[in-house]
Amino acid sequence: LQIEKDAQEIRKRVEQLGKHIMNYEDYMRKLGGHLSTTVNSYNASYKELGKIDKDVMRITERAEQGVEPELIEAPKNDE
Repeated sequence: LQIEKDAQEIRKRVEQLGKHIMNYEDYMRKLGGHLSTTVNSYNASYKELGKIDKDVMRITERAEQGVEPELIEAPKNDE
């Protein structure tokens, strides 16, 4: 009888653990998505800065490029 109670308690805790793992996975997926969005916005803003630099070069008649874009790679979603 005690073994049966212990087995039920273990099963209950394993179910809770499974729920916690699923919640953790959901948060990590969301975080990965947010990181990808952040990287994409960062890269897009650097491209816009490059356009501004070209405009300044035209206005000032400079030949050399002042801004070199430093693009970064988005996180990879390994599934």
